[in-house]
Amino acid sequence: MMKNIMLKMKNHVEYTLRQDMRDMEILKASYTTQTFSRHWHENFGIGIIENGVEAFDYNKEKCYAPKSSIVLMNPGIIHTGQAVNQEKGWRYWIMYPSPIILQEVMKQINKRYFSMPYFPKAVVSDIYCEKSLYGMFQLLLDKSSSLLECQTSFFTTMIKVLKHHAKFSYEEKKINWNYKVADDIREYIDNNYNKNISLDELSIFSNMSKFNLIRVFEKRWGVPPHIYQIVVRIQKSKDLLIKGYPIVSTALKMGFADQSHFTRHFKRVVGITPYKYQTQLINSNVT
Repeated sequence: MMKNIMLKMKNHVEYTLRQDMRDMEILKASYTTQTFSRHWHENFGIGIIENGVEAFDYNKEKCYAPKSSIVLMNPGIIHTGQAVNQEKGWRYWIMYPSPIILQEVMKQINKRYFSMPYFPKAVVSDIYCEKSLYGMFQLLLDKSSSLLECQTSFFTTMIKVLKHHAKFSYEEKKINWNYKVADDIREYIDNNYNKNISLDELSIFSNMSKFNLIRVFEKRWGVPPHIYQIVVRIQKSKDLLIKGYPIVSTALKMGFADQSHFTRHFKRVVGITPYKYQTQLINSNVT
């Protein structure tokens, strides 16, 4: 019992919102017992492992990020997260820049780049970029740093990371009819995420059996429809929490049965409770 209490105490999370950098979130955290359920981010995820080893499923592959490695996640890719060793856990810094920001950086490299950059590897080892990222994170989280100093560090560091580890066009894939149906179902959920959608409703909409639509959707997006809906609700709720909406009102507006239901799912995806997330980001907001 004492061992479990000690492990839980080692979970420490600090969120910061850089409103002056297109509302970019920055996370500095230490985890031992935290296990992230399958989810994704609307933005890129770029971070460094300061200590320990993180294990995560990413794009249907098992990945391990050891100390001093760089984590590079593309928007919309399903992933998880947990410690390889709970007694040691892992400590990292990670930020979530929007695709628009990275496109702006790309234009600094070459004005002819119009496609979205993407990272082919989720974990890389690069001492040169890792040191730059570490210095950049320290500046971004230091409230005494000037905006010019922060933006300069961000752009120069991102240019290094993109030049060394990004590609700039996805390989074209043959159109798969089942994927088209899965895309349509995803759009339907996006438009009705806060409603109590039934499997019967999706079956009628897609003209597929319940079994087949679940199988096709999960093959395409990495999670079944109900998990996708939950994650969409969590992603949408973050905007309301940052604006100061009451947690109970946010939970009901997103379609959750109650605050406890909302809090349980939020913590599994984000790593902290809605209250802590809201408090930290409102208090740390850099304008």
